[in-house]
Amino acid sequence: MEHFQWFGTAYEVGFQRGMALREKGLFAPNRIQAQLHPQRLVYGAKCAAMTQAYDPSLNAEIHGLSDALGFPYDQLCAFLFGMYAFTADAFCTCVALHDQGGTWLGRNSDFLKEMAPYVIHERINDQYWGNTSAFIELEDGRNDHGLAIGLTYVRPHRISCGYHGGMMIRHLLKYCRDVDMAVRECRRLPIGSSFTLIMADRFHHLAYLECCCDHVALQRDERIVYGVNHFYLDAMKEYRLRADLSDLHSDERLETIRHWVHQYPKRDEQLLRGLLKGVYGFMCQYPIHCPADTLWSVLYRCDEDDTSLCVGNPQHCAYKRIPVE
Repeated sequence: MEHFQWFGTAYEVGFQRGMALREKGLFAPNRIQAQLHPQRLVYGAKCAAMTQAYDPSLNAEIHGLSDALGFPYDQLCAFLFGMYAFTADAFCTCVALHDQGGTWLGRNSDFLKEMAPYVIHERINDQYWGNTSAFIELEDGRNDHGLAIGLTYVRPHRISCGYHGGMMIRHLLKYCRDVDMAVRECRRLPIGSSFTLIMADRFHHLAYLECCCDHVALQRDERIVYGVNHFYLDAMKEYRLRADLSDLHSDERLETIRHWVHQYPKRDEQLLRGLLKGVYGFMCQYPIHCPADTLWSVLYRCDEDDTSLCVGNPQHCAYKRIPVE
């Protein structure tokens, strides 16, 4: 996993990112173009027009990236906005808890093994930072206000012009100070596909949102919230897809979390690490023949400036603290 820092305007951040991706060999234009088709190109253009109204800095960042890479802007838009809408191969587990005097958010990012060389950790203007298997969008992160957010992918029952989970996290970390503000903003913005968001902040507030184009369901809890790769709130029953679609053991991971919650009424960071490592049941124990694995695991402490990152599967790899710079 490469670690980057970007400073400057939105365009400058995008341009710096593009130059670094080229230098490190982390931009694979053939891989991106292989995923593009006329429907996705049209979708990307519509989403870019939409974000120009809600957040023109996002489009400026993509323009900077396009110019640095020498890669067509419309194709980057199709790729970036089409993630989680036209693809179905990113899976994850996310848990946020407040207990024993602290508030943490932990997340395992499970994805195709072939994507491991492309994952990055990035910090933007020392304002917000996080991890991604692509660029610009973030799959988990924290900002300087102590707000942490992680997504889990859910197969969409339909797609529309709007934000997917990764773009939503980028937006919320950039513009929101706490969970309450992030919940309001998520409900205000148009949503393009299906995902869950798990949120925690330095005020010990937690939230779990199940989001799709047609509805957003919210669960608030003072102690713990969690998400996997399917909707389970009653309010989202009509938006669930049939259970025979492969979701990388989502039901099993959810059962592990629920059993852990019942078994350990008092929880702390060490117990959360153990959960993510699979100590208490199935979480990341994918067989060697499986094309996917846990590419990273992260722990954010929201009431302190503390981020611990494990590059690789936490069964085998250690968490290391990322220093605040």
